[in-house]
Amino acid sequence: MEEIALYKRAFERERSARKAAESLLEKKAAELFQVNKELQDLNLNLEGTVESRTSELRKSNARLEALVSNLNSGLLAEDEERRIILINQEFCEIFSIPGAPSGMLGVDCSGFAAQGKEMFEDPDTFLSRIDQCLEEQTLVIADRLKTVDGRILERDYIPIMEEGSYRGHLWQYRDITPRVEAENELLAARQIAEAASEARELFLANMSHEIRTPMNSILGMSELLLKDKLGEKQRHYLSIINDSASSLLVVINDILDFSKVNAGKLQLECIGYK
Repeated sequence: MEEIALYKRAFERERSARKAAESLLEKKAAELFQVNKELQDLNLNLEGTVESRTSELRKSNARLEALVSNLNSGLLAEDEERRIILINQEFCEIFSIPGAPSGMLGVDCSGFAAQGKEMFEDPDTFLSRIDQCLEEQTLVIADRLKTVDGRILERDYIPIMEEGSYRGHLWQYRDITPRVEAENELLAARQIAEAASEARELFLANMSHEIRTPMNSILGMSELLLKDKLGEKQRHYLSIINDSASSLLVVINDILDFSKVNAGKLQLECIGYK
């Protein structure tokens, strides 16, 4: 009987332990299922986020590529080892580089300048200026270069810095030939206008002097005649002549002063008064 009782107690303990183990397993299985479900949800969200960010990145890259491709400036970006990381079609056209820009990525372009120097009127200065920019690594804006075919190029050198460390640089070339030609035409037109204005002022000054000389003679002679014995009618007529000449002389002097003002040669006199 005691053996049977011991057996029953052992059986009960075993069944209780089995139930506890099964309950624990069920609980852990439920927890594992919940964790697994949460992981699946997180994975789906992560995939969606990655896909969304990837799509946004593709769109941004497409916009950037379109912008770079359609710029009127030639762009060439190099890393610190002078490998090409960005180049557009305009740059290839300016330097007569065959092939598509996309095929140039990663190419070492340290020898490009020496190959293309002959297109410039002063090839040695073209090369030395590039070496100077690369050595100093400071911003350079609007360097002007003249090509052997008469074009005028403007060049910028922009160093790329990250947290104070040099990471490469960007070259930008612009063909400013039409602008320079327009500036030269404007300068020539301005010089012609200034010459015409100077000729006009000289004419006015000479004319004023030429007219004032006989006018002074008329005034002098009329004043002398007024001192002689004249009839009342003659004196009246002569007075009118003298007054008219005086008024005309004032106009002539004003014309002369006006020409001096425009020519910047008018001298002012300070006269005291009481």
